[in-house]
Amino acid sequence: GRLRILVANMNPGQYPAAIETPIDTLPESFGNLDDLRVLYLEWNNISYLPASFNKMENLQSLHISNNGLKALIPEFGSLDQLYLLDLGYNELSSLPDSFTSLMNRSYLWLFNNNLTSLPDGFCGLELQWSENDNNWLPYFAIGGNQLCEDVPNCVTDSDNFEISLE
Repeated sequence: GRLRILVANMNPGQYPAAIETPIDTLPESFGNLDDLRVLYLEWNNISYLPASFNKMENLQSLHISNNGLKALIPEFGSLDQLYLLDLGYNELSSLPDSFTSLMNRSYLWLFNNNLTSLPDGFCGLELQWSENDNNWLPYFAIGGNQLCEDVPNCVTDSDNFEISLE
């Protein structure tokens, strides 16, 4: 109950390496870390999240970029404390409908996935679609996907529609 930040990152060039062997799967009990606030799982080989992941109701910052994440759990929207969500450089082809329930987000990075569409209500997310923070990081980035048809106006009108954080 006292664990607030967990770093299991494989990119020693970005941060000191927190782990030596990439993580392939998370145990089903992972959701029992329900008081975790910040989770870094970047540069691993995680392709799916356990169903219990939705129990992490206090999670505020999730960095799970550069994995092989293929899908999010349908109840992903129950993580309503998330303010920073980095899902970049994965293999997501869609987002669950519950995704639009995440109203506390300030940062949403979905760049370089395989997204072909976005859930109805996506523009209802309270994001600064075209703004950057004081470090020049965009609050929203979705470039490098397969969004070709029926792209919502909030996305096409964003200055960050083509942004990939390279």
